[in-house]
Amino acid sequence: MEALALPSPLDSPPEYTYPNRCHYKIRVEKRTGSTAKDFYSAVKKGEAVESLLEVAVEDGEVIEIDSGLKSFYFQYLGMDVISRVPFFEQIERRKPPKPGTDNTGTGKG
Repeated sequence: MEALALPSPLDSPPEYTYPNRCHYKIRVEKRTGSTAKDFYSAVKKGEAVESLLEVAVEDGEVIEIDSGLKSFYFQYLGMDVISRVPFFEQIERRKPPKPGTDNTGTGKG
């Protein structure tokens, strides 16, 4: 009996992923010689993520490349596959209003 070959999720990785910043912390911070566009293009052409960054990267980690004007984010999915992260901000929970206030910041209730 022939084994059924299932497609790998990495055969067609998602173009975008949406991790929540509150689940992450900075592990390594360093300068690279590449722009976000150069990094993304090189990985898509098959270059190893770790050789481009010169640091070990774990599955699921988020890579930030800061141009000085804007930060660009990518999530490492493993096996030199990345996806773009369109935004990477911590979702803040709203605090319930204090009793006796109207929650507008004016202090009048």
